[in-house]
Amino acid sequence: MIDTQDPHTLFMIATRNTGNIDYLYGPTNKTNRAMIMSAISGEKVNKSAAGWNKFRRAVAQYYGATGGCLAALEANIRDNALAQGEVR
Repeated sequence: MIDTQDPHTLFMIATRNTGNIDYLYGPTNKTNRAMIMSAISGEKVNKSAAGWNKFRRAVAQYYGATGGCLAALEANIRDNALAQGEVR
C-alpha cells in the first residue's frame, strides 16, 4: 500500500476507489485492515487484532455509517466513503 496515515486514502486505495468494504474481507487482507485500523485509531494495530468484525466496526465509526442490517451498514460505509471523494 501507500505510505500515508490518512484512513480515507488507505481505505479508498484498498477498495480500488469503490468504497466497497468487501474488497478487504479474508485472511489475505489482514495487513491492509491492520494498516487502516492503525490510521483510524492512531495506535499500532497488529494483524491478529484486525479481524473482520472489528475492522467493519472501526470503519463504520470512522465514516459515521449506520444501518439496521449489515447490508445497509456496508452500503452506508460505501456511500460515505465515496462522498469524501476518490483518491489518486
